[in-house]
Amino acid sequence: MIYPESKYTLKAYLELGKIYSKDKKWNKALSFFKQIVEQFSQSEFCADIYFRMADIIQFKTNDKKKALPVYRELIEKYPESSWVKYAQMRIKELEEELAKQEDN
Repeated sequence: MIYPESKYTLKAYLELGKIYSKDKKWNKALSFFKQIVEQFSQSEFCADIYFRMADIIQFKTNDKKKALPVYRELIEKYPESSWVKYAQMRIKELEEELAKQEDN
């Protein structure tokens, strides 16, 4: 990438993630979203991207155990975000669901 810190790179990654999500290519979408949170951690979009990644992992790839740390990272890195309360609710739901699965 010629200008990895450019705001255009951020927007390109975001759009590519959305396109791959729309095409249901979840792993490709996640790879672009992950690049955003790694390269642009100060961006106003990052809390949203973390929630979007966790949501894809939880509901689209159906890997509930992998979704938990993504929700937790959102809370840790962006405690003032409006997404925190939703992430906390999802964590609680996932922990309860996973505990039930272990009991069976």
